[in-house]
Amino acid sequence: MELIANIKYGMSNSQEGDLYLPDNPYSSVITLFHGGFWKYPYGREQFNEVAVNLAENGFAVWNLGYRRIGEQNCTWKEIIDDAKNGFEYLKSLVENGLKLDITRNTILGHSAGGHIAFMLAAQIVKEKKLNDKLALKAIIGLAPILDLRDKYLYEKV
Repeated sequence: MELIANIKYGMSNSQEGDLYLPDNPYSSVITLFHGGFWKYPYGREQFNEVAVNLAENGFAVWNLGYRRIGEQNCTWKEIIDDAKNGFEYLKSLVENGLKLDITRNTILGHSAGGHIAFMLAAQIVKEKKLNDKLALKAIIGLAPILDLRDKYLYEKV
C-alpha cells in the first residue's frame, strides 16, 4: 500500500485529500467524507485508519478534506462544491498517470459526511454529469444525517 498525502484540488488549505493506493493497480476508488457536524476543526484524519484498512483490502481510497463552517467565507454551498470538485478531481489524477478505475466509484460518508455524500450523489444524478470516465456505482452512509429538520429539532430539546 502507498499513501500519497496532501493532494490539493483547490486553493484553500482544506481543499486537499490523501490518496491511498493498494498494491494492485487499476483498483476501484472509495471516496471518504468525514463527519464533524460540518464544522472546523474536524477533519479527514478521522478516516485515516479506515482508509488504510480499505487500501490493504485492495481499494484505492480518496480521503477527502473540504472547507467547513468556521473557516472564512464557508457556507453549506461551498462544502458541497468542495465535495463535487474533490470527487471530480479523480479524473485529473488519472489523466496525470495514476492507475485508478474511476468507472466504479463508491462514495462513503459518516454523520455529516454522510449528508455530504448523499447531497453530492443527488447533484450528480440531477446534473447527469458523470460519464463512462467517472462513474458513481454506490453510496454508503454511516449514521448519515439526512433529515436536517429532525437533527435541529433534537438539538433544541
